[in-house]
Amino acid sequence: MKTTEENNDWINGRTAIISEMLDNPDKYGIYPTTRCFEKLDELHYKLMESYAKKQSIMIEELKQKYKNKIAQLQKKREREELAGRSHSCVAITGEIQAYNAVIRDLENNTLNNR
Repeated sequence: MKTTEENNDWINGRTAIISEMLDNPDKYGIYPTTRCFEKLDELHYKLMESYAKKQSIMIEELKQKYKNKIAQLQKKREREELAGRSHSCVAITGEIQAYNAVIRDLENNTLNNR
């Protein structure tokens, strides 16, 4: 899903390209539409690449956040084990498994979108 910023980038870039074409017809009054379409394609690919990079960065940040949470939960589980609270350890293990599942889903989504 595109953000407002990405949508504005597309609209502003597209407007600049089309305005340039309309402001610069050749000596016979013919507009350089082929070049305009080439520039629109270039803009589209540039913005899509930028969008993909941003999405990849966001996914990596989320994965790291969940890995940090798992590390915290593992320490908590160790403390609970030392205190003899096995029921709490089971619940914590479930949370860890859930976070690992989310990380796997993020990794699979990343791989499928390449």
